[in-house]
Amino acid sequence: MRPADSALPGTERLFRSIAPSAEYIDGDRVLGAAVQLPSTSCNREKYGDPESVLVPERPADTGVIGIRAGDVPLPSASPNGVPYDWIAADDPLPHNEAHAEVRLRRGGVYDKGHRPNSKPFREQLRSELASRFRVVIPPT
Repeated sequence: MRPADSALPGTERLFRSIAPSAEYIDGDRVLGAAVQLPSTSCNREKYGDPESVLVPERPADTGVIGIRAGDVPLPSASPNGVPYDWIAADDPLPHNEAHAEVRLRRGGVYDKGHRPNSKPFREQLRSELASRFRVVIPPT
C-alpha cells in the first residue's frame, strides 16, 4: 500500500458514487443525504477517473458526484461556539489506494467517532458539504 500524501492539491477532484434517488440529488443539486459525517469517502482523481468509483459492490450506484479538494466548505461554529472546519485528506486503503475522505474537524482535530450533538447543526454541515459537490455522471 502506498503511503498517504500529506496534502491534496486544491484543484484535484474527488469522486463518490451515488444512487439514483431523490434523497441524494435534485436535478443538478447534491443533497445532504449524499454525504456522511464525520467523513465522506471518495476516490482521488490522481489515481482514477470518475467511473472508477462505480464498483460491483454497490450496483445501485450508477452516478458520480465530485468535489475539488480546495472547495470544501468554510469553517463554521456550532450553536455553542465550538469551531468546525473541513479538510480533504488522503486515506489509501489496502483494497483501494485511491481512497480519500472529506473530513469534519472539531477545533482542528479529526475524530472519526465524533458527530456534533445538535441534529440541526449536523444537517447544516451535511448540506454545506453537499452543496460543494457537483454531479459528474448523472445516475440512471
